[in-house]
Amino acid sequence: MNHTEQTMETERKLPLWKRVGWLVLIYIGSVVGLGVVAMLLRLLMSAAGMKSH
Repeated sequence: MNHTEQTMETERKLPLWKRVGWLVLIYIGSVVGLGVVAMLLRLLMSAAGMKSH
């Protein structure tokens, strides 16, 4: 059995709640990361004199 097959076999043994938990954690992390980037861009644009109103 090679490394990829071992990894796949191990992942199949994980409970559903752990697999779903990882998915939710990655999703939340990406949303938070996108929010941070958006706030930084907004801050930089405000500092450059670009206002939204």
